[in-house]
Amino acid sequence: MSDHRIIRILLLEDNPDDLFLLRAALSKVQTHHFALFQADRLKDAVELLREQPVDVVLADLHLPDSAGLDTVKNLVRNSDSVPIIVLTGYDDEALGAKALTEGAFGFLSKDDFNSPRLPQAIDRAVSSKQHPRSQSK
Repeated sequence: MSDHRIIRILLLEDNPDDLFLLRAALSKVQTHHFALFQADRLKDAVELLREQPVDVVLADLHLPDSAGLDTVKNLVRNSDSVPIIVLTGYDDEALGAKALTEGAFGFLSKDDFNSPRLPQAIDRAVSSKQHPRSQSK
């Protein structure tokens, strides 16, 4: 995105180290500007989604009050079509495929925080929300 509009991101992450790394990685992205909202529990994320418009959700699957695909299902049910990118600490394509079938937009390993894949995934997710007919299934 070259227009530098602000992309509003909900970070659903309960691990302070991963949250620090994710925030640091996003701060290095020069092609985007971000407004970050953070929740460390699913219930808080759902409340934030009701109160604050966001463009994309970056969500860890293992939280104090939810785990695995139940997290994805609950977010999809409460996100009002906001794209959800699932984050995981390990590269598990089977889990990623399952998350996609439950309605997640994408899947990203936490190992990719400092790679171009993070801003590319965010850009694709935001673009899909703006142009839903162009998204293929």
